[in-house]
Amino acid sequence: TGVKAEETTEITLKIGSGKSATIFLKDGREVDLDEVRRHVEERMSANVTKVMIKAERELSHGAVQEVASTIAEIDGVEFFIAVDNKDQ
Repeated sequence: TGVKAEETTEITLKIGSGKSATIFLKDGREVDLDEVRRHVEERMSANVTKVMIKAERELSHGAVQEVASTIAEIDGVEFFIAVDNKDQ
């Protein structure tokens, strides 16, 4: 079974300047790592414990890992990483 959207916090990573990722929430707002943490914590308080990190394939592993590490520091969170294949 897949992960249901309403039970998941969605974070999207796109190629930004340099080696960093530009981070977006599901509502399209661009955010930084502190805002990602706050948003996930707010969703956790509403019993949404799963986070889907959607990343463009061209992003470096390090850029994705930086966001994943921030999310992983939050107690009780379970996260998944999906790679966006723009060519398909």
